[in-house]
Amino acid sequence: MSKRPWLIAGCSLLAAAFIMFMGFVNIPQDAPPSLTVYGLWIERDTGTFAMQLRKGMEAAAAQADITLSVSTYAEGLSPSGLQGVALWLDDPLPAAEKLRSQGVPVVIIDREAADFPDTRSNDRSAAVELMTHAMNQHPSGQLVLLDQRNDSRFLARARGAGLAAHTHGISVLPWEENVNLPSGCQGVVTTGEESTAAMMRRKAEGTYQGKVYGVPPEEELVPGLESGTLAAGLVDSPFTLGVMGMEQLIRLRTTGSTEDQISPMWIITRENMYLPQLVKEVFPLLH
Repeated sequence: MSKRPWLIAGCSLLAAAFIMFMGFVNIPQDAPPSLTVYGLWIERDTGTFAMQLRKGMEAAAAQADITLSVSTYAEGLSPSGLQGVALWLDDPLPAAEKLRSQGVPVVIIDREAADFPDTRSNDRSAAVELMTHAMNQHPSGQLVLLDQRNDSRFLARARGAGLAAHTHGISVLPWEENVNLPSGCQGVVTTGEESTAAMMRRKAEGTYQGKVYGVPPEEELVPGLESGTLAAGLVDSPFTLGVMGMEQLIRLRTTGSTEDQISPMWIITRENMYLPQLVKEVFPLLH
């Protein structure tokens, strides 16, 4: 009689016993990756500022092994599933207060907020630096500061530049579209995008012959510097804002407190715009 059936039956019994034994053994398995999600709510998702801000936050999120969810803000947007939210909005306070009432940590980006932690640019001190740059090019009697205050950031810059102007006897005029400049004015320092763009147009049209030092709209920085309608432009570093804002939000979520963060601004001129350390601020689409 062949022994093969008995051999097969024996192997089957051993295999069954092994399977039953292994069923009772606790075998370590890799745990599924945890999914920690933070949110960035933005006013608009177009423009290089928004793109670089998002890149900075995504870079910091990847470094911390977390996920960033980006949403264009709308009334009723839910924070469900989010560990914290960063707000880049023209008026962030209503959304911030609602999120706080729901127990969601909030950081405000690019705006100063007394009741919420924020990450913002150093507008006031940067405006002082811009004024100092202009004073290095002209005698004080040839300079005028155009004071534009219809925005919280413009106000911060106006206060910084205004202090420097009063200290050095520089004329300060409130901004208006057809502002009359004093005779002998060879340089204008502006504190807002609207006033800067208007003075650049006057320079291009030939109705103003002096130099413009200001805060240009992002799309007008390079053309203005290359054409000479802008002598120096004050610009943000949105990528840095994004990195600092994400790190601040993580700290707030994990520790319950955080200090406001201040991001640098840069004075860009035709002479320095191609320096390696400034190229990413002047030409963000290349990065």
